[in-house]
Amino acid sequence: IICFLLYERIGRVNCGGTPSLWKAYVDILPRTLHTPLFYDHILRACLDGTSLRAAVDAKYKKLQREYNTLRPYFNQWSTQASTTANNNLSDVVTFEHFRWADGIFWSRILSFGSRFESNSSDAALFDANLDDYHLVPFLDFANHSLTPCMRWELTADGAELILTKSDLPEQIHPETELCISYGDKPNSELLFVHGFTLSDNPWSAISFPLPLYDDDKLVQAKIMFMQYHGISQLVSLTRKKGEIELSHDSTRAMWLCVLTAEDGLNFTKSSNEAQPVELIIYNKIIPTIDVLDNVVKELEFYPVIELRVINSVLENVEYLLSNLKQTNEQVLKMMESGRNSRELEYIRIYREDEHRFLEEAVIDFSRKRDSL
Repeated sequence: IICFLLYERIGRVNCGGTPSLWKAYVDILPRTLHTPLFYDHILRACLDGTSLRAAVDAKYKKLQREYNTLRPYFNQWSTQASTTANNNLSDVVTFEHFRWADGIFWSRILSFGSRFESNSSDAALFDANLDDYHLVPFLDFANHSLTPCMRWELTADGAELILTKSDLPEQIHPETELCISYGDKPNSELLFVHGFTLSDNPWSAISFPLPLYDDDKLVQAKIMFMQYHGISQLVSLTRKKGEIELSHDSTRAMWLCVLTAEDGLNFTKSSNEAQPVELIIYNKIIPTIDVLDNVVKELEFYPVIELRVINSVLENVEYLLSNLKQTNEQVLKMMESGRNSRELEYIRIYREDEHRFLEEAVIDFSRKRDSL
């Protein structure tokens, strides 16, 4: 889809082709985006100390690698060959173009899978083995609201818009902006993907890399097992109601992180070529993650595992909070001395939200630790 956007905006004309039926759609896509990937050095510095800063830097480097891989192919979208391979002026598609297309893609795509799952009669229309990324012209121009007056549904004929109120149907007055819900997304995700935050956002979450230990001789086998079974190596803490909790997937990842060979954890080469390793816990082969859940919870020393997980999470959360506090004063000065902008206000909301969430996470996980 990213290459399609670039071809329709740049490649088709450079190849001497005639405009396609997609031209009108591509022409009205915004040329300026406001996500952190497009921040200048001052705005990006205002993310220092947050969990988002590392994600932005990693994403930027990933985009550069992808662009350098695709660059020779982009340069074939021309009636004239590029004269200088390393001269950006001769590139048909520049890195800025590529960054723009990536931003358009991630900020506007829709997932169809969740809609089919909610309607079993339509489930056969969805192939779970295919990538679930879809651009729907017109629908993708709708903004996000916590109280949307419009929703979209899938039918056999395509995407259908339904005007409604989130609670009770009522009249929608003229000049009312028709918004949809992007889903239950925390401010960190809204800022990273869409470029805005909400001061009244009820959804909070934070992620950090799985704290695998360098001296763990099983670390590579653990990573292979998690990759095969789709267990994320990002630990996610969420709060929807009540206390802050580990997601189910992150709980599994943390079990694998803290369990050792002394606990009966072992790996062996799998007879299945598609599966790199098999996990064994006290001579029990773990073929699925559901079996992993049952076996770990039945271990006699499961409370010890729980304590290790909680202590590890608490250590990482306290580190994130300390890092955020250390940069708060410096960032606040930059914000006060800098220009007033929507971006600065969105960053301020995000930083305050993350600070509050981390403080509450320390309290909640300290309470969990003390109760064991």
